[in-house]
Amino acid sequence: MLLCLAALVACETKTRQQPDSAPPPAPFIGPRFLHGSVGSMAKLRGYEPQLVSGFGLVVNLHGTGSADVPEFLRRRLINEMSRKGMGNPRLDAKAWSPRRVLASRNTAVVAVYGLIPPGAVVGTNFDIWVSALPQTQTTSLLGGRLFTTELSLDGTNPNISFSKPYANGFGDTYVSPVTTVTSESLKFSHQRTAVILSGGTVTMDRKLQLVLNQPSWARSRRIADRINQMFERGAIDRDQTAKPQTDLLIDIHVPKRYADDVEHFLELIQHLYVQGGVDFEPIQARQLGTVLEQFPHQANRVTLAWQALGRTAIPPIRHYYDNANMTVRLAALEAGTFLEDGLAVEPLVNLANSPDVQVRTRVARLLVEHPRSAAATNTIRHLLNDPSDQVAITAYETLSKRRDPLFIQRKIMGEGTEFKFILDIVEAQRPRIYIGQGKTPRIVIFNSYAGFNTPVVASLWNSRLMIKAMEPQAPLEVYYSPWIGPDEAVKDAQIFKIAPTVANLVFLLAQSQSINNPTKGLALGYSDVVDAIYTLDKQGKLMNKLIFQENPLAVQVQEARKIEFSPSRPETAVPGQPDTNLDLPTVGPDAMDSGLSPSLRPEIGSDRNNQAATNEKSPADSGQSGMGAVPLP
Repeated sequence: MLLCLAALVACETKTRQQPDSAPPPAPFIGPRFLHGSVGSMAKLRGYEPQLVSGFGLVVNLHGTGSADVPEFLRRRLINEMSRKGMGNPRLDAKAWSPRRVLASRNTAVVAVYGLIPPGAVVGTNFDIWVSALPQTQTTSLLGGRLFTTELSLDGTNPNISFSKPYANGFGDTYVSPVTTVTSESLKFSHQRTAVILSGGTVTMDRKLQLVLNQPSWARSRRIADRINQMFERGAIDRDQTAKPQTDLLIDIHVPKRYADDVEHFLELIQHLYVQGGVDFEPIQARQLGTVLEQFPHQANRVTLAWQALGRTAIPPIRHYYDNANMTVRLAALEAGTFLEDGLAVEPLVNLANSPDVQVRTRVARLLVEHPRSAAATNTIRHLLNDPSDQVAITAYETLSKRRDPLFIQRKIMGEGTEFKFILDIVEAQRPRIYIGQGKTPRIVIFNSYAGFNTPVVASLWNSRLMIKAMEPQAPLEVYYSPWIGPDEAVKDAQIFKIAPTVANLVFLLAQSQSINNPTKGLALGYSDVVDAIYTLDKQGKLMNKLIFQENPLAVQVQEARKIEFSPSRPETAVPGQPDTNLDLPTVGPDAMDSGLSPSLRPEIGSDRNNQAATNEKSPADSGQSGMGAVPLP
């Protein structure tokens, strides 16, 4: 009897000690109206930017660098420069040795950071941030050039001797002349940092994968088939868009046609319903419209789901083009525009005179996507002269992506590794100057005839650059004396007379004489040209209003160094938090799995610079287009 009791107690104890089995993962996640979409069944791995870094050397500074080099870096930099031929008498008898280069005040040792975007492939460009090391006496990185630098994970960790490079950094530094800081110490810190626009070049593809919530070979294949059906491989694409690898993993390859908008492509994939059919898309589109009317805050998700459904969803979407709720109306018009519905033009044109700046901004972005419409073209011309800078710049930015020669006259400043920036002249009456700090450095002039507030007499950079024009139609006289380092020979000053427009002055400042382009110029870099324009504006010399585009890279890098990025997936609730969208109606049939109950719902520089210039060029870019800063008689 005692033995039996002991056995029962032992069994009970053993039973108590067994942990509860973990519940199986949910087949769908996110709001119910998106159940059955790819994003509800799988998570996207590799969706977050990837922080890379490294130590490098900035050269060509005007005495603002430093000979200070931390000991742990000195040998590494000397070896790197020697490996690339610097100081080799066989290549250049007058070349400086690596040690002499490091000892010059025209160079500075820097830390380089960049964020490789999701889905990046070899050759993808991204902005990089450069900062002088804290233990050095460098005062400014203005006007410098970063020597080719390898960027890797944790590349600025001094305790790591080698880390596999994922990208290279190279290019001219840009120090924004605009700063809100007032103290001298903060201004000093501002000058010690710089951005190199599109200065990073990816050397290793970033893998994108979908990770299914539940393992299933059938589901993995079906998701891949649906993605490949809606986003077919192009003629120049090597791989299919989606490749199932296991019952849990699907490799994603971004088609070349989406290379300039990878983020939108990945959003479309996540909002793509796996089920399809003759009647599915129209029914689903109507049900999504019902969701949008009841829950306007879901406009972004519904718009993406509409776009992912394809052109067969257009008829139901049209019902919302004149909806009384502006959020609903704009969401439908954006989806219709993406799906190339010409009937979206008239409602957009009617909204172009809206008193709401945000509405006009949205209209400016969408109308550009209707290039065959004469009404859209006339409205865009009107929006380029909009009183709101935001509206006019948005219209220009979208036109620029389409490389529309009807509105934009373009000149590529610099060739090959000497690429500097794009100079765009926009057909507009209202004079503006827009300094773009996006994917490619650019200076944009609205109104090619806009000039200076005469009489104008201005002196810049300790009188090394001076301009003068006493009457509005008089030629603009430009005097420039090059900066001379302690080891350089004296250079003669140059005097030019040019047509009195801001566009001509920008061209003169940046133009480098070459065999292909014999027009003389001052050969200044992007940072110097922007600084000159900014200084003239501060002195009240320009007719144009000056507008700067913000570059958030420095803040993004600082945040990336503090925290680990997590994917931002709009259709997925935050892990561990209640799904706040469970009150939304379920729409759209999903017979995905018979085991589930059906639910109703959806030098490196040469390649980089040539690629950047080529990607931005229009067919007429190679000519002077009447913009040459030729000295007037």
